[in-house]
Parts: sequence; structure tokens; C-alpha cells
Amino acid sequence: MLARATGGDAPCAKAAATGIRSVLAGDRTFVLEYPCHSPNEQRWFQLRVSRLKHDGAAYAVVIHHDITARILIKQEKQAYLARAEWHQEQLKALAAASARIAAASTPEA
Repeated sequence: MLARATGGDAPCAKAAATGIRSVLAGDRTFVLEYPCHSPNEQRWFQLRVSRLKHDGAAYAVVIHHDITARILIKQEKQAYLARAEWHQEQLKALAAASARIAAASTPEA
């Protein structure tokens, strides 16, 4: 079902299907972080697949974990860092302008 998904979520669904199949084929784990937004809120989840063998059969244990808080904090941090970088560039420009003004207003000996 995941492998046949269409639409905007198809790449994540297909990646999940591939990961689940890889675990069933012998990989120990697979992890995928993906958005799952609703009309009212933005949400992100982590899909974790682990292999479980029992009586010679392989099973996939699939866990979905809400990671929205972590993603939102990461986005906020990136926004703060971008603003800090912008302010730093502005300070450099002001320092350079100040140095030019000071040099221009210094009488030559």
C-alpha cells in the first residue's frame, strides 16, 4: 500500500515502504523523519522500524514518534542563527563605515 502512494506524501510513503522491506530482508533498523501536517497544525513524526525474529519468521516492529517539538525548536534555532548572522554582518558594515569616516576626518600630518 505504501509503495503505491501518490500525491505530495508519496516520496515519504515510498521511502517508508522501502525501509520496512529492507528490515524484513535483514537490515536491523530503519529510521525516517517525515512531515505529517494537518490543516490546523504542522507536525513531524519519526518512523522507526526494527527487525524481530520469532520462531524463524521475520517481523517488522514499526513505531511512530511525534518529534514536532524537536523540529520546531530546531527551526527556531536556525531562525535565531540567521538573524544573528545578519546582525553580525550589519555590525561589520557599520565598523567599516566608521573606520572610513574616522580616516576621512583625520587631518593629514
